[in-house]
Amino acid sequence: MVPTEQVVAAISDKPFPRDEISEKNVIGSLILDHRMLPDVVEIFGDTDPFQDASLSLIYAAITQLVDRTGACDTSLLLSDLTERGYPDEMRGQLLEYAQTVTTPTNAQHYAKNVWLAHQKSNLLTALVSGSYNIQNGEELNTIAADVGQAVTDVVVSARGELAIPELMQEQIELMQANSEHGFNTRAISTGYTQIDRMLGGGYGEGDLIIVGARPSMGKTAFLVCNMLRMTALGTPSMFVTCEMGRDQVAQRMLCTHSQIDSVKLRRGLLDSRDMEKAIQGCAELQPRPATIIDRGGLTLNQFRSFARKFRQDNDRGVIFIDYLQLMRDPKSAREGRTREVSELSRGLKEIARDVRMPIVCACQLNREVTSRANKRPMLSDLRESGSIEQDADIVAMLHWPWYYERDANLEDQKFSEQDYEIGIAKQRNGPAGTMKLAYRPEHTRVYDVAEDFGGQKHDVRMPYKDITEDEIPF
Repeated sequence: MVPTEQVVAAISDKPFPRDEISEKNVIGSLILDHRMLPDVVEIFGDTDPFQDASLSLIYAAITQLVDRTGACDTSLLLSDLTERGYPDEMRGQLLEYAQTVTTPTNAQHYAKNVWLAHQKSNLLTALVSGSYNIQNGEELNTIAADVGQAVTDVVVSARGELAIPELMQEQIELMQANSEHGFNTRAISTGYTQIDRMLGGGYGEGDLIIVGARPSMGKTAFLVCNMLRMTALGTPSMFVTCEMGRDQVAQRMLCTHSQIDSVKLRRGLLDSRDMEKAIQGCAELQPRPATIIDRGGLTLNQFRSFARKFRQDNDRGVIFIDYLQLMRDPKSAREGRTREVSELSRGLKEIARDVRMPIVCACQLNREVTSRANKRPMLSDLRESGSIEQDADIVAMLHWPWYYERDANLEDQKFSEQDYEIGIAKQRNGPAGTMKLAYRPEHTRVYDVAEDFGGQKHDVRMPYKDITEDEIPF
């Protein structure tokens, strides 16, 4: 195997990818027929991909001339370049470029070749820069994120854009598939029937879902239950914990799945029956498509790397984060905590769109909730940044009313310990509303069927295939 330093040296000494002929042919085609400019701009966008400085100047002059006058030929272009103070030898260059093109109708084909070389050059630049930064002791996660972004830019560019007719055809096919199956085939079921109804089938690809609550309201319990329900349906899941260790998350999974008292498990007080349930639960959880990542002080770049790796391994899936305020963004941290949280929420939304997977992120609410007579949380309770509300596609609020009256006399309590609510405070593509669930804190388990404990019936917001507790073994 050739040593890495020799590879880098070899790459650095070679000219970066360039299609010189296609660059000249693009300019020649535009000189012959400026009506080809929209076809070229469709490929280039606002980017200047020319690696020859003189060609870049000519291309800029052509686009500005067409925008200003609606016309462009050799004479007009030369006059414009002369007024701008460009050298007279460009006249010969313009004539040369125009003569090398047989027909201007191939302008878009040449533009695609130029764009491909430009993308290759950008990617190679990122790789060589990454090698240089590694040798100079830069942070590995930052380097990996920069290189990963360069790769993503190439992939996204390769996907291209769809015209209206193609988009409408996609919508027709989606509507037909949804009608045939009776639900949104692109949504990923949460495993909770009521939540799926409210969300139109489940989480959407590329959605950022914020789950807000005060401490001790069951944020982690809900995320773990949500993950277990989704993996039970075969959805690959990645659970990123910034607060607890992997062992603690595993214990919660086991208690929830096997309905074992979490305190007894931690203290080693399980009786023979519970021990048997625990061993059986471990065996049942082992084949689940779940990944647990334990990383305190998680940065946005680190999470981006984890998410991209998860996306490479899975075509479809969901990512959970516990929780937002424990993440860090060193670049914006010096500007204050509000700015840092804003950058984190914006970054999470970008990553969700990048990997085309829903990200479900727990979020701490501020203390104002506890000082109000009505303790049910609101959007304004999102802590440290108003941009969280803007960036999120869905904001869900957890509420455990019994917690606030637990010290009152039993006869004065209005709620049972199992009463639990999840409120959709914001949904970009659907309604808001509150759903009654049930919570068993000793099992850290959030149930879908609250009738089992609270005796309350629930409104059916929209038709959806019901999933019962028996059909979803945690």
